[in-house]
Amino acid sequence: MLKAVFPDLGESLERMLLVFVEGGKEKDIDFVLGILRSYDGSAAILEICKAIIKVVPEESGIWNEVAACIESTGVVSGEYGMVDAFERKRSEIVKWQDDDDSRVRAFSKWLTEGLERLIESEKRRADEDIALRKYKFGAGQDEA
Repeated sequence: MLKAVFPDLGESLERMLLVFVEGGKEKDIDFVLGILRSYDGSAAILEICKAIIKVVPEESGIWNEVAACIESTGVVSGEYGMVDAFERKRSEIVKWQDDDDSRVRAFSKWLTEGLERLIESEKRRADEDIALRKYKFGAGQDEA
């Protein structure tokens, strides 16, 4: 429902969510994560995700929840749609490796490595799907 009212998250909702995060209570953070999940990994959620990482213990279970919010893609198209989506996310998160907060840097390193594994896996899957289609249906006349 919140996404219907705030389709692009928006500054006012972001400020309200940050108040919940800054308290550091797990129940409040879970509430915020529930809202962030509905934004399909939009770049608009990144500052709130970073604020969560700053208040939770390093490598806590919440890291997985934050990663899931960031990795979410919504609809993608094309054989390499997921690859492109994960590469964009990696480029956004790698910037966090210069952050002043050590937890944010550690999270960035951890998530970047995970995204790199996902990218390689998706590339292999797409390449295999393309090869299988070519095998089943033959390459087009203008394809090699």
